[in-house]
Amino acid sequence: MTSDNATQANQQVGGRRGGVGVPLLVALGVVTAMIAGFVVQILANQIGTVLYEVQSDPSDGISDQALGYIQAGLETFGTRILPVGVGIFVTLRLITPVSAGLWLRTVVIRSVIAALIGVAAAFVVISLYGIVNHFQVDGSLFGHAFPGISAPGLDVIYGLVGAVASAISLLIEVVPLTLLAGILVWIGLGRRAAADTGSDTRAHV
Repeated sequence: MTSDNATQANQQVGGRRGGVGVPLLVALGVVTAMIAGFVVQILANQIGTVLYEVQSDPSDGISDQALGYIQAGLETFGTRILPVGVGIFVTLRLITPVSAGLWLRTVVIRSVIAALIGVAAAFVVISLYGIVNHFQVDGSLFGHAFPGISAPGLDVIYGLVGAVASAISLLIEVVPLTLLAGILVWIGLGRRAAADTGSDTRAHV
């Protein structure tokens, strides 16, 4: 088998199976961009509020804002960013791998599929998080000896509606990011494959 045929075979195998590096790079790129966007949004929305609270009540204005940022950051990362990243990684690793031997349109389709599955994973997590948050604990069971659990139906519905709205917002954000990351990684793989092929050719001359 010639070196060109071997390279082509390796690329085809990579397109079917995929490796850890490519999906990890794409997922990390999307996660990093989402974290950066969240930080910029928080700063843009809260700078005026922080300045006002510090001037009006310097003793606890900064601490309150810091706690709010930490809580919002943990919630956003755990319910949105992390599920999206995991979904993209698993999809590109096991379902729709990206390799240098693929056409651009195939890379685009596979990146979109990865983004959709990532958003779907985030939707499930957001829905479960919203439903759990709307459960109420009281002491009505067994004469207040044990806590009773109740879930108001309307609150659960509102939580699901909020999850759908969040998923739509994530879809608008995640699809372009995943496309960009997938195409950039694919271009890098193509250049690397071309450089390896050139090295092999020069070695045989």
